[in-house]
Amino acid sequence: MKTRPNQLKFSKQQKGKSFNRILSKVRLLKNLSFGYYGLQILTPIRISSIQLERVYMVVNKLIKRSGRFQLLVFPHTPLTKKPTAIRMGKGKGAVDSWIAKVAAGTVVCSILTRYSSLAVRALYKASTKIACKTRIIKRIK
Repeated sequence: MKTRPNQLKFSKQQKGKSFNRILSKVRLLKNLSFGYYGLQILTPIRISSIQLERVYMVVNKLIKRSGRFQLLVFPHTPLTKKPTAIRMGKGKGAVDSWIAKVAAGTVVCSILTRYSSLAVRALYKASTKIACKTRIIKRIK
């Protein structure tokens, strides 16, 4: 799985507004774009590329070849960090990690499989890897 973008116009970005202050209503989805089951985020959060990679690994380990899995978010935003023993000034630090800014109500991943119990179990395990409130949603036919 790719954990960072191939190319960017600028290698570093500003953080933007605090995600804790954004109060957005959770959009109730009527339908999923892919698959029968999906994992929906209920609070705004910044998901790191490591968390997304762990979600990918956990779900693929459970569903194996009995279905298809798709991550619907990608970590485009770089986070920078300066080394610990450096004084103030001297410019911005190097890129430390990559994050995806996810609003409330966004579907992070979805599964297409015939076995509903397997999909629910896989998404439940995936929700433990993301540090926020989530819920499993089912496609309405």
